[in-house]
Amino acid sequence: MAVNKLKIIRSRLDSRIAYILNPDKTDGGLLTGGVQCTPFTAYADMQETKKRFGKTDGRLAYHLIQSYKEGEITAADAMKMSERFIEKHLGDAYETVYSVHEDHAHIHLHIIWNTVSYRNGMKYHAGNGQYLDKIRRQSDELCREFGYSVIENDGKHPMKGQHYAAWKAEQEGKDTWRTIIRRDMDNVIAESFNYAHFLHCMERRGYEFKQGKHLAVRAPRQERFIRLKSLGDGYFVENIRNRIERNEELTRRKTFLPKPVPKYMTGIRALYWQYLYRMGMVRKGQYSGKPSGALYADILKFDRIVAEFKLLDREKIGTMEQLREFNVLLEDKMKTLTVEKQQLHLQQKLAPDEEQTNISARVADAKAKLCQIKKELRMVNTIGERSVCVAELITGIEKNELKREERTRERRER
Repeated sequence: MAVNKLKIIRSRLDSRIAYILNPDKTDGGLLTGGVQCTPFTAYADMQETKKRFGKTDGRLAYHLIQSYKEGEITAADAMKMSERFIEKHLGDAYETVYSVHEDHAHIHLHIIWNTVSYRNGMKYHAGNGQYLDKIRRQSDELCREFGYSVIENDGKHPMKGQHYAAWKAEQEGKDTWRTIIRRDMDNVIAESFNYAHFLHCMERRGYEFKQGKHLAVRAPRQERFIRLKSLGDGYFVENIRNRIERNEELTRRKTFLPKPVPKYMTGIRALYWQYLYRMGMVRKGQYSGKPSGALYADILKFDRIVAEFKLLDREKIGTMEQLREFNVLLEDKMKTLTVEKQQLHLQQKLAPDEEQTNISARVADAKAKLCQIKKELRMVNTIGERSVCVAELITGIEKNELKREERTRERRER
């Protein structure tokens, strides 16, 4: 039974080849081989082919890792499997180097092949999303041919390059980090109004997100970030957005009954608390009725409302007078920082080269602080306007709820 993982090598091809040929992992180099090259000349041969056809940029090579069930296969059979796989999948059109690692409890093999064919310069290509599908089919055929078990896909949870240990844990009903994250994400997606709401609710559960080339997530107490796309097809960013948009329950979602406001909150801060509660941003309570159009409209820009509430909560602002005082404080800070930035620019022009780096850092810090102050000033102005609308909207919703309850009571009394 082979579990496949395919990696694209975009840099340091030499170090990746050196890794799979490590003699400490390959019985002193005995468990290695090459097609149209030797293990020792693989990197030089691949580079020469790329230069010959003028294709030195982009993807340099593909790296396939196949892991086998513990105790099911011998190193010698794994070598035969790798040779047969290369023959079926690549033929002899690409320089390929391969090895079997036996330094773990389960044997796994590595295959690296050039993206450029040494025969005609054509690049290795498969249709979008078909790389692993084709590899897995051929791998399964070889497992059956050699008499090894095959992972049967139920069609509901296709494996996307899983490690064997993770797949085995899922098969035995044990939770892995990926199953935990998928379960939590499914629950949050079902309750989310939009993608920003989804991220906010995940963060409230203790999840962290990191944006690199791909968005990655880390669960509470998890050591490393994992890419969303590694969770399966339904967890790409676009797929999450689509799942939220298609959420049928969104059209019939009900608002929350008023929740007691914490005693330490008063005025504007308490108003925002109630409003966020009705949007589902505070811990859920009982349901009642359907959301009004105005409430739903603000749900779509809830991230701004949450930021405004955080500002009110941080500064303990409860009255319009306190909001005006905070506005004056921000304006004073902005004037001071503006003068400081101007002085730093003047110093920068006159300072010697060795002091330029330090002054540039101070200028950047002043700019960042000014940017934050301007952002908070805009929020203060919006809070003043929004708080009036929010108060009117909540009052209207409460009146409608009372009327609905009264009509319900009258129907029951008849």
